[in-house]
Amino acid sequence: MNGLISSTNIRTGLVIGIHKKELDFGRQVAANLSETDIKIIKIDQGLPQQESFNNRGYYYSTFHREIYLQLHQQVKNKIDLMIDLHTGINESGRCADIFCNDEYLLEKIKKTQNKNNVNISGDSQVIRFFKITKVSLKKDAASSNFPVCHTIIPASIWESAPYSYIGLEIYLQEPGNGRQADWSYGAMLVKRIINSFTLQK
Repeated sequence: MNGLISSTNIRTGLVIGIHKKELDFGRQVAANLSETDIKIIKIDQGLPQQESFNNRGYYYSTFHREIYLQLHQQVKNKIDLMIDLHTGINESGRCADIFCNDEYLLEKIKKTQNKNNVNISGDSQVIRFFKITKVSLKKDAASSNFPVCHTIIPASIWESAPYSYIGLEIYLQEPGNGRQADWSYGAMLVKRIINSFTLQK
């Protein structure tokens, strides 16, 4: 989405639970956003762990695609910004990855992060930024200001016209649902992404 949007008019959807094991973490982050008007989009029947598909990758990919296509139908024309929350593990410390196909928006988020580089726990928390591209667009790797990545998420989601898509992956130091500092960190990044979105021109 292009154009300046008043923060009071931004319709933001935070998607939690695409993967079943991430739902409880998402709920805790959402609880830390209770004072905002962000719409929480909870996936109650998310993807089980990939291992449970017993090497039947086709079925996993199909299930994954269908969840996102249903999500797209549910939210299109109802939100301006979709933030898709996930978790991973990084034993050396909390950090995050941010994914988007809009390089301009990525730049805004990066500037907002650098400007407000105050960490909740006082330690160094790396945030990496990636531009989502189609596999066929090899030229993007050479021309982009960010590392490029590809995704099995349908393009109708990450290059949607009705809304902007941001993938946000929070890396925890150990498996599980995280701790209060992790939830606060996730909520802080969600707020910064929204603030960055309002600065688009």
